[in-house]
Amino acid sequence: MDEEPLVYLLVILTTLVAFGYLSLTLRKLGNCVEGCKGAFKINILGIFITGASLVLWRVIFSPPVPGYVFQAGALVGVLLYVLSIVTFRAFRIKKELLLQIAAVFLPVLVVSLYAGQTSELGLLVFIAFFESIMLLALWWFLSVEMLTHFEKRNLRIASWLVVLFAWLRSYQLTRNGICLFYTALMVMFTSSVLLLYSAMVVYERASRWL
Repeated sequence: MDEEPLVYLLVILTTLVAFGYLSLTLRKLGNCVEGCKGAFKINILGIFITGASLVLWRVIFSPPVPGYVFQAGALVGVLLYVLSIVTFRAFRIKKELLLQIAAVFLPVLVVSLYAGQTSELGLLVFIAFFESIMLLALWWFLSVEMLTHFEKRNLRIASWLVVLFAWLRSYQLTRNGICLFYTALMVMFTSSVLLLYSAMVVYERASRWL
């Protein structure tokens, strides 16, 4: 049995559950803050579209639909998620976030310059856009006042692990190394676990306070 889809599915589910907990926190806030309930519904829709697109694209073998259709669906879903929370509560974009986004896109530039027009370049562009939008959502979470210093540190580590994943995945796609593939997924899984832990803590804290 091929373990790659199972490991990939584990990473996807962990990430989706983490962002789902953030949505549940918004639902708790909806009891006392106007606009939260609408943001929660869009959050859930975005999570569903993203999850369905990623699972159908990578887990179901030989889909009759081209891969870029699922990539577009994943981007639409994560954009819905980010736009809903940013509309609800804006946050200041910090230099560290801009540096991380630039670092996520840098592998695309490196591969295009030194490896030429490879068949994986389109996938690298998708990863760069997807991870950049994820970083926006993560940094929005960092601006929540209910976080302690320990949780903020965990989220910062998680954000840099997202950047590391982008680099490892880019290198793996150009070298076709199975060990690099699993290493990249484990880096992303660790980032998702840190995010999930912080999201669960904030949700429990909001449940006690509200």
